[in-house]
Amino acid sequence: MKKKKKAAVGKKKIIKKVKSKKIKKTVVSVIAKKPGKKAAKKEEPSELAEDFAADTESEQDTEDVSGDKINIKRDLILKGIEDEEEDEKSILKAVNGKDALALYFDEIRAEKVLSAEEERDLIIKTQHGDDIAKAKLTKANLKLVVKIAKKYEYFGVPLIDLIEEGNIGLLKAVDKFEVERGFRFSTYATWWIKQSINRAIANQKNTIRIPVHILDVYHKYLKLLEKEVKDKGKIPENYDMARKLRIDPIKLNEILNIIKSPKSLDLEYESEDGEGGRSLKDTVEDMVQAKPDQELFDIEKKETMMELIRMLKPNEQQVIICRFGLENKQILTLEDIGKKLKLTRERIRQIEAIAIKKLKYFMKTADKK
Repeated sequence: MKKKKKAAVGKKKIIKKVKSKKIKKTVVSVIAKKPGKKAAKKEEPSELAEDFAADTESEQDTEDVSGDKINIKRDLILKGIEDEEEDEKSILKAVNGKDALALYFDEIRAEKVLSAEEERDLIIKTQHGDDIAKAKLTKANLKLVVKIAKKYEYFGVPLIDLIEEGNIGLLKAVDKFEVERGFRFSTYATWWIKQSINRAIANQKNTIRIPVHILDVYHKYLKLLEKEVKDKGKIPENYDMARKLRIDPIKLNEILNIIKSPKSLDLEYESEDGEGGRSLKDTVEDMVQAKPDQELFDIEKKETMMELIRMLKPNEQQVIICRFGLENKQILTLEDIGKKLKLTRERIRQIEAIAIKKLKYFMKTADKK
């Protein structure tokens, strides 16, 4: 009888040991895991069952306990392990994937906006090596990064990646900002955040392959832009930048638009002669005699047209936007656009023709090496 009691006590200790080890392992693994990182390999329930069986097998020879009781206890242990693993999965789900963004937004939403004096005080402390002040200044501007990153969502890069790149730019701004310049930190940080995001987008594999000579000009542009922002505290006009780089302003705009590679236009419309199923992409492609697999309109890279349209004059932009239904997907005839802009149908047709010719030129330039 005493022998049986000792065996039962030994059995309980083994069960307790297995459970406590598993709980400890679960807690440690959850704490160690962070968003964006792969979870460590979990021990499967079957493996734990094998360990448990191995630990108890040696005692079964000396125990006078029925096999059914052992199986029941083993099932209870496995059930507890499975429940713990389900809890772990739910926790991991909250810190991985889409839920990670929600958690991040909740965290930074609590950060208060700094006053000009608070900001200045933190910057001065940061310049003197105060890491706590640096952290506070950075955290206070994380919402600015999110605000800017959201404007780049349509570039084909996940928002969480854009935010990460923007945060890198923010850290650079914190390190380089000089309070003596007299302007707000957010003005300076905005440029660094945008630069970091744009650089990440340009480096994405699924964007347009950019010719080397265009990248050379772009790098010179970035270097000059950094100097201008540092000296004057604001982003200069592209016209002034082009003059200092000794290139044509239109050419500079084209290069910047190619680097950004924004959303494309592929909406269909009905032409004045009744031809249906046409898109602005088709119209411009015909004019430049592009091949069906032309790089700028590759299925993964059709993200150029809208930014090219923004290079047109305001009235040309409006005609193209209305003509191809870009604003609300409502395609208007030349006559309808004429009434809206208080111009004749013929004048609208002329503006459309001029706009498409310009787009053709922009596309040709973008496709050159």
